[in-house]
Amino acid sequence: MSDFFSTFFSGQYMPHGHCYIWQPHILWTHVVSDMIIALSYFSIPIAIIIFARKRAQDIKDQKVLKLFSIFIVACGVTHIVGIITVWQGIYGLHGLTKLITATVSLVTAIYVFKLLPQAIHLPTPAQMTSARQALQRKTDENINLHTELESMQAFKFVFDGIPVSAILLDDQYRVVLANQRANDLFGVDIQTLELDDFTYLFVDGGKKLRQKLSLFEKQRHLGQDKHVFISQGKLLTGEIIPIEVTLCDGKNTNNIGTMMLLHDISDTINAEKETFLTHQRIERALDSSQDGAWELDMDNNLVWYSDAMLKMIGAEESPNAANFDTWVDHIHIDEKEKVIESLRRHLEGYQHFYHEYVGRNNQGSYSLFLVKGCAISSSTNRHKVIAGTLSQVDYRKKIKDELAKQNQVLDNLYTYLNHAVLVMKVIDFDNFIFQTVNQQCERFINAKQSDLINKSVVSDFGQVLPDPLAGQFNKILMQCFESKTSITTHMTNSENKLNVPTLAFTCFPIQSSVDELTHILLISEHINTPNTNEN
Repeated sequence: MSDFFSTFFSGQYMPHGHCYIWQPHILWTHVVSDMIIALSYFSIPIAIIIFARKRAQDIKDQKVLKLFSIFIVACGVTHIVGIITVWQGIYGLHGLTKLITATVSLVTAIYVFKLLPQAIHLPTPAQMTSARQALQRKTDENINLHTELESMQAFKFVFDGIPVSAILLDDQYRVVLANQRANDLFGVDIQTLELDDFTYLFVDGGKKLRQKLSLFEKQRHLGQDKHVFISQGKLLTGEIIPIEVTLCDGKNTNNIGTMMLLHDISDTINAEKETFLTHQRIERALDSSQDGAWELDMDNNLVWYSDAMLKMIGAEESPNAANFDTWVDHIHIDEKEKVIESLRRHLEGYQHFYHEYVGRNNQGSYSLFLVKGCAISSSTNRHKVIAGTLSQVDYRKKIKDELAKQNQVLDNLYTYLNHAVLVMKVIDFDNFIFQTVNQQCERFINAKQSDLINKSVVSDFGQVLPDPLAGQFNKILMQCFESKTSITTHMTNSENKLNVPTLAFTCFPIQSSVDELTHILLISEHINTPNTNEN
């Protein structure tokens, strides 16, 4: 037996290379090919093991994978031994490896045939794809049904909650659904009514409604999805109310034929009447005023002028009076650019629109006009509407010029009057500030204007005149403050240290609109003979 095994595994036999006559090209072709086959066989089980681990949950019976791995490894070993026999004649070992490979191959083949019926019944990729598609279609159908159910529930919830009375009609104009507002409006359960029962809802027995439904059906085929008309509704109490009826195409709303919205417009009609009356009052007020009114809607390119304004600029007979150029054309050519620039800057937010200009009046001659306006901004900070007034201000200019002449006379009296004039601002009952003085004060009380303005009588005035004199001056002001009446008194320097003559002061209290003493006006003059009753 030992001789058998020794000869079986010994390498005393002639190497296989002799069969190749040791020709390199033949020998190495076999050796390299066997080596590549063996390495490939050894790599395949590695891939099978990785696959088995990754799909362990899906592959319950892994015996067939193990048999395939052993079979493939055995095949690789036979090729390795075949390479060795090229140089060593170990044909016994080579045969043993083939025997092992054959055994494993047979067992694997038997196991594969055993699994063949199950493998045949496995679905093909095409069948799997078709099954997945069918499952997806079922899933989509369920989702669509669920979505449609939710949509219907949401629609009913929204339909019941809309702030107007609403009725849904099918293609035969039968009531499908009516919200609670509609039932409350008419005082009847509308959902139980058919088309012929609309006599309960409308004064004319639903005749106008039938006509409008028929007309809307024709318009809907032409692409119109809404129709509005006014009718008269009859409530359960017998009250007749105006109703705005809106017919809407309901094909996109759960496949309903027509949706009918009903709105009680009693308040709207009353408000329109009140608005009309208010508008008439405004028009009468504008017509009675000497000023003209205008409005410019820039988004819609609309212009409105009051009759008074058109008459003022001589355009009341113009066939196209509601035009921006109607006003611009009456402006003198030398001033048009300035007026338009002023309007543009106002629209840009830089300044108020307040401009005087020369323009042609209704007599065909030129007068002085004043235009004022204010732009109304929208939420996007864009000016949408600007409105204002137009006034003819020739008479105002005359009054202004006359006032300017009178003010000039007063300024001359104030400046050149041979009396000292002082205006004192009242801070408190014992605190007074010099607000303005004329030039004569410098000669009367030996103080410069610049030294007196904004100075306090007690705190600062003593720096210019001795304190006793400042005290007398403050005492006079306090007497006027307390009495709130005009006072005439005298003041002098009792110490006679300064060359200050005896002065006569007349104080006039100046009060605000709420009887509050705000200023005291003093007028002073020299008295050559001192008064013995001086303060």
